[in-house]
Amino acid sequence: MFRRIELKAARNNPLLRMVCLAGFLSLFIPGPGQATVQQTSDKPPEAFHWLHPASDPKLWKEILQKFNEELTPDQATPEANGIDVYGYKYLQKVGIFDHSALVIVGHRPAKEVSKDNAWNVHYSAFNLDLTTGRKSSIEHAERLWQWKFVKLARFGPTSAPDVTFTYLSCTECEPDSMFSSFYYDGEKSAWQMRPWGDGKDLWWTASDGLVVELDIIGDGNLTFFDCVYGILNSQDAGFQNLAMRCKEFTEIASGESTVADNTVVYGISGGQFKARHVTDASEAVRLTQQICKPNMKSFLCRLKGDASVTAGQNEILKTVFPTAPVTARDLADFPSISRTMTMAEVANKCGLPDELSGSGYYTFTYHLRDGSFVHFTATGPEGRILDANHLDDKGYGMSLFAIK
Repeated sequence: MFRRIELKAARNNPLLRMVCLAGFLSLFIPGPGQATVQQTSDKPPEAFHWLHPASDPKLWKEILQKFNEELTPDQATPEANGIDVYGYKYLQKVGIFDHSALVIVGHRPAKEVSKDNAWNVHYSAFNLDLTTGRKSSIEHAERLWQWKFVKLARFGPTSAPDVTFTYLSCTECEPDSMFSSFYYDGEKSAWQMRPWGDGKDLWWTASDGLVVELDIIGDGNLTFFDCVYGILNSQDAGFQNLAMRCKEFTEIASGESTVADNTVVYGISGGQFKARHVTDASEAVRLTQQICKPNMKSFLCRLKGDASVTAGQNEILKTVFPTAPVTARDLADFPSISRTMTMAEVANKCGLPDELSGSGYYTFTYHLRDGSFVHFTATGPEGRILDANHLDDKGYGMSLFAIK
């Protein structure tokens, strides 16, 4: 089965990552005898709008005719054995701006999707010039698994909004969940997939989107990855920003660890769409609070204020607990902890904590290999343990014990 190449396979090789994600670009150029597609909508041509069969039946029918080849159902063959055979194809969304149409084509094994084949649904994006009738596939958008429209957003300098969406990087695999958008390129008069980075500085920023969630099972030494992102109003009136914060934990060698905590804001700067790395921890916390909503299942959203800022404290912990052994990475190593012990005694038994946060009351965090955590709260290294909790990767869990 054809699969979209996973980002994780090329994550540590930026050049390979860019090649793998470049995708296959196919162009369908109309011949000289083909008719153009005429816009008949009563909306002004410069206003973006979604096209529906009822809003403009004539234009909808003409677009169906232009995409007859892409919408023709696959025919099952004995050799295919049902794999990569899509018996139902349809126009999922059509957006109109100026003389260009953004066309999203859906592919399903059958019209009615069951639980058994829900995984095998993907979408392809095309640009259609309504003046010339020329259509072309959008690079990096040939197969977007489980594509879902999010909202319209004003990121760029053009009067057309971005069409933001989420999708999965592959199917029948451990996929990366991606956030991306289509934007209208005024110079080319065509829709394109917005680039977010090259993966060199931050691996989770790529030409085809931002990695917002991933399955860490089998992903090397990475045992924790949590991201929050949201579309926020910009200081430039009429525009919006995309703010994203990701925190990751990696076990590097013999129990030692690193914590990376990065926040990036994408938006208009000097008339161009750019990424800005946030270096002020207080701004990162403020943006996190603006992004987080009550229904978000994110560890970063469950932490209060500065408690989420813990990166770069390995040297402090080494100084505080100089004789700590190799850090424990399994929950089975912690139940023998007594509530009468001090945090220093815990460290001498279970190893160096991975993170430290708080003021007055401190939280010492251990990352386990299954992606969960053990949190100890104490007044300091020599203070008695006030409580201990085992939490999953979203911050939910149970108390191992608590002092009342």
